[in-house]
Amino acid sequence: LALIATVLASALAWGVASVLALPNISLVFLAAVLLVAVRSSLGPALLCAGLSFLAYNLLFIEPLLSMKIDRHQDVLTLLFFLLMAGLTGNLASHQRRQLQALRETQHETSALLELSRKLTAATDRQAVLVAAVQQLGLWQDLDIGLLSRSRDGVWKVEAGVQRLLTDQERAAADWSWQHDQPAGLGTGTLPDGRWWWLPLSGEAGPLLLLGVSPKDGRALPAERRRLLTALGQPLAQALERAQLAEDLEAARLHGQTEELRSALLASVSHD
Repeated sequence: LALIATVLASALAWGVASVLALPNISLVFLAAVLLVAVRSSLGPALLCAGLSFLAYNLLFIEPLLSMKIDRHQDVLTLLFFLLMAGLTGNLASHQRRQLQALRETQHETSALLELSRKLTAATDRQAVLVAAVQQLGLWQDLDIGLLSRSRDGVWKVEAGVQRLLTDQERAAADWSWQHDQPAGLGTGTLPDGRWWWLPLSGEAGPLLLLGVSPKDGRALPAERRRLLTALGQPLAQALERAQLAEDLEAARLHGQTEELRSALLASVSHD
C-alpha cells in the first residue's frame, strides 16, 4: 500500500507540476502518507513518507534524478516535508488505533448486554447453559465447550462440542479448575493442546469450566480472551443463581418430606 500510494502520488504530482509551485507539490505526497496511515498503521505510513521523500527529491528538486541538492532552501523543504509526513502519519495511525479500540469496546458491550438479556430469562441451570452456548456459538471460528468436574476428577461435557481431551488438555483443565485461573492454549500453563480453559467461579469456587478451541489451531488474541473473560462473569453469576434456586427448592422439598414423615410417625404412634 505504501509503494502504490507513492507511485500514484508521484504520477499525480508530475501531472500538476506545471501549474503548482514546488512547495505545493509536497502536499500531494503528504496526502498519500495520510491515506496510508488511515488505512494501515504507523509502520507503512513511515515507509510511505520515506519513499515520498525520495520521489520528491528525485523528480522535482534540481538536479532531477539525482540525490544532490543545489539550493539550500530545497534542503529545508525536504526536511520539513519529511517531518510533516512523519507527524501526519503518526497522528493518523493514532486516530485509527483509537477507532479500533472504540469499536472493540462497543462490540464487547453489545455482547455483554445480549448475554445478560438471555441470562435474565434463564430460570435454571440448563437454561443458563443453552443461553451461553447460543451467545458464544456466534463465533463461527471457535469450538465452545462447557464442562463440569465430579469430586473424583471425571470431566463431563454439559453443553457445546463433545470432544475427547488429550492427557495434556485434561491436565490443563484440572490445573485451571484447581487454581481458578485460565490455562491451556496461549497461556504460560500447559499450552500444548487445542483448548483454552477459563473457570466460571462463584463465591465457593469453580462452578463450570469454559473451554474454547480455535478451529485454526492458533492461540486466541488478547482482545478475544479479554472479551471471553468479561462474558464469563455474568455467566458465572447466573450459574450461581441457578444453583442457589436448586438448593432452595431441594431444601423446601426436604422440609415438606420431614413434615410428612413427622405426621406419619405421629399418626402411627397415636394408632
